[in-house]
Amino acid sequence: MRISHAAALSMALLTAACTTTGTGSRPPRVVFSGTTLKVDNFGSVDPSCTSLGRTVVQVTEQPRHGKVTIREGLDYPTFHKDNIRAHCNAKRAPATQVFYTPAPGYTGPDAFQVEVVYPDGFTRSGSYRLEVR
Repeated sequence: MRISHAAALSMALLTAACTTTGTGSRPPRVVFSGTTLKVDNFGSVDPSCTSLGRTVVQVTEQPRHGKVTIREGLDYPTFHKDNIRAHCNAKRAPATQVFYTPAPGYTGPDAFQVEVVYPDGFTRSGSYRLEVR
């Protein structure tokens, strides 16, 4: 099966329109007991910084010692400086935000996982480790 150059370029541009910081292995984030931490945000914009639609985030593994809240809001994208959309990083855009709140009185490690579905159907998973102090 052959894929035309135009089709390959279209797929690359659609994937590049997605922004996230939630994939891969990272050290635990610190959150203080009794507070809520914005852990991540997900969105998708075109080169003019216009939203490409809603990004859906679902928790696939709940934390054992806290609660995850998903909210729609505005946030700053985090495109790499070489991305054609890097100038959008200075403008708030529609985003799906992920917040973590530890259980009252709990201190110690916690973790959760999410699945992200972008407007173009592209999906990815994100794993988060937290240290509650």
